[in-house]
Amino acid sequence: GEYWRLITPLFLHGGILHLGFNSYFLYIVGQQIERAYGRTRFLALYFVSGLAATIASFALSRADSIGASGALFGLIGAWIPLLYRNQHVLANTRRQIRSIIQVIAINLLIGLTPGIDNWAHLGGLAGGLVLGWFTTPRYAIRDQYTDHVRIEDSTEPLQAVLATVAFVILLGALLLYLIQART
Repeated sequence: GEYWRLITPLFLHGGILHLGFNSYFLYIVGQQIERAYGRTRFLALYFVSGLAATIASFALSRADSIGASGALFGLIGAWIPLLYRNQHVLANTRRQIRSIIQVIAINLLIGLTPGIDNWAHLGGLAGGLVLGWFTTPRYAIRDQYTDHVRIEDSTEPLQAVLATVAFVILLGALLLYLIQART
């Protein structure tokens, strides 16, 4: 019945080094994701990926769920559909996707260290990939009536809202199933 424990791990850390690494990652990668997705979608990605990470940890791990790493894996996971679905507008997307996959693999290898919950990392990654796929901005080039070319997001805002709500409902149903299975 302590449902706040699904979100609180996003704000707790296992020490100053853990906080430092997560903060640095959020500072470097988070700014790029927020710029691409916009503040609202960025926050949805962060919190929903964090929720997916906590649920994966609850279901598959005995480790304590602590830290924002799962949510951060979700952010980097959301970068992949952004690049893939906008490769007609953005440059070097295949190379960037390969680089992201390498970063993910290296961090998952580091996560094999005792005390690190890779299930939370994988849950956050899956959450970011799925929600990112359905909420990613779809860029279009606009050059009508002007000498300047602009890249604009052509997606409907309601699409991102509906996708986020649907995914949260799906995660909630999964959580209820897991709770019932444990009792």
